[in-house]
Amino acid sequence: MLAYIDESGFPHPNDETQNPVLAAVCIPKDEVRNIMQRMYNIKMDLYGRHDVELKAVNVLKPKSITKNINNKVFADRVVNEILCNIMNLKVFGIVMEKPEEPLQVEGGTFPNHYRFLLQRINGYSYMRGKKCIVSFDSQDEGNDMLISHKMKNYLFRSGEGNNCTSIVESAFFVSSKVEEGIQLADMRRCHQKIP
Repeated sequence: MLAYIDESGFPHPNDETQNPVLAAVCIPKDEVRNIMQRMYNIKMDLYGRHDVELKAVNVLKPKSITKNINNKVFADRVVNEILCNIMNLKVFGIVMEKPEEPLQVEGGTFPNHYRFLLQRINGYSYMRGKKCIVSFDSQDEGNDMLISHKMKNYLFRSGEGNNCTSIVESAFFVSSKVEEGIQLADMRRCHQKIP
């Protein structure tokens, strides 16, 4: 199984995001080809090319939807043909409130929203009898390394992390410019925020 994780904003008083979201899209390996083919076809139908990175923050803006009808059709088709139509695709999202004080997190460890999301991914993978590879939206080498270290610390140094035996013990990083799975997480994450 593959889990693609994307984040919008961060729960910090100085972050402009009012409701940060951390979302994961879990895709069974036997559905990957089907999903990627559908994403490819939707992009080709609407934009005439497959190498389009569509950021949900741009596609789902009210102005973008009314100005560029393809963006609305794209968002609707992704939701209807993929997110709501693939039986074994599972979406988890954690929507947070903007805190008034910075979160108190021990150095080198994941904040609660990451831990809770990994627990859900692990539970779903365990229920399906599969191991899950977790892929994060790549930011830069420094942040990617920090996430990788925090994930290992969580899985190897905490009691609850030690119980997450259905997660592959290495974090992977993918670019949203080239990987449709992370684009799905981005679409779902942004869709989660819309009232």
